[in-house]
Amino acid sequence: MNSAHTGEVDVDLGGEKLTIVFTLRARSQIKTAFGDKATLSALLSGEDPEAFAKLLAIGLAKHHPGMTADVLLDMSIPLEPTRMAVLQALNYSMFGPGGPPKATKKKADAEENPQ
Repeated sequence: MNSAHTGEVDVDLGGEKLTIVFTLRARSQIKTAFGDKATLSALLSGEDPEAFAKLLAIGLAKHHPGMTADVLLDMSIPLEPTRMAVLQALNYSMFGPGGPPKATKKKADAEENPQ
């Protein structure tokens, strides 16, 4: 069940509805698995299927511990909807139900026209 308050996001993988959530433990596992050098945008791009599978497995571990990176690598995963679900779960984990802060017009203007 999708819930912004619990940070849970559903994704359909292999005809089964699975729940992604990035708890503090999961976020710690991301840091341990990828270190400080990997960026979330690189992990989410899908260019490195093993890294994406590992990130997804970390997010699935709380509710679906059997969905390891090796299991996921052997599945045919629809990359874009899965990537968006992972991103949404990460946003909930980092920013809560309101999501990331919206850039104000003043801030956007300042970034486009620095003085």
